[in-house]
Amino acid sequence: MEEITNHLEGRLDTIEEGFKWMSSGVLEDTLACVDSTAFIAAKIEIKSEKFERLKFRHEDLVKESRTWSEKFHVLRNLQKELITLLPQAMIKSKDTLTSENKNKNLTIPSLIQFKLPEFDSIPAYMKGRLNYNSLNQALEEFNSVLKTKYTFFNQGFNPNANFKTKTKYQEMKKLETKETKGLCFLVMDDIKALPSFKTDSSRKSIFSILRHFHKIKEIRGPGSIVRYAVIEGI
Repeated sequence: MEEITNHLEGRLDTIEEGFKWMSSGVLEDTLACVDSTAFIAAKIEIKSEKFERLKFRHEDLVKESRTWSEKFHVLRNLQKELITLLPQAMIKSKDTLTSENKNKNLTIPSLIQFKLPEFDSIPAYMKGRLNYNSLNQALEEFNSVLKTKYTFFNQGFNPNANFKTKTKYQEMKKLETKETKGLCFLVMDDIKALPSFKTDSSRKSIFSILRHFHKIKEIRGPGSIVRYAVIEGI
């Protein structure tokens, strides 16, 4: 507003200066001043009309904004009233949902370590280069990763968590199938970094032994995904 006022005042000063030239009595200067003054006056009139239109538009926007603000408050109040009319069974707080999730948590199993007589009963071709201590060490590593994974998973999906945490949970959820219901499992991405599972030969021997003693079962697909699900004690 101040900028427009200053601009118009500047234009009026120019017209006033022109009138001084007109009073000098010089014909050429007077005609030039008349032309210039008429042009400036026309521009002032156009800008003045434009300003009036903007002024009215601004007033309309203010009124519209107030109207929408009033509607918003009405809707908020209506929402509060509707919630009070809903059956209590339909109103679930965050604490209620968390409690329900806890009731559905999976019990995290552990692979029981081999006793020496059990280890001695394993066929030589199945053991390969594995010894008693290295086999049980592999079970400890497997159990540790399984516990960490399902402790996180049992917390449920948190929409307020960061992107990395939400993505991790969703990727775990995608790996579940009808066959994995009620089971805890690991996939190769969970296992391959573990010291006891780094080589193909070690992994092959360990999983062959675990299947042989019905400690795990493999659930395959879709594609090349293999899930190593713990079934011991189930």
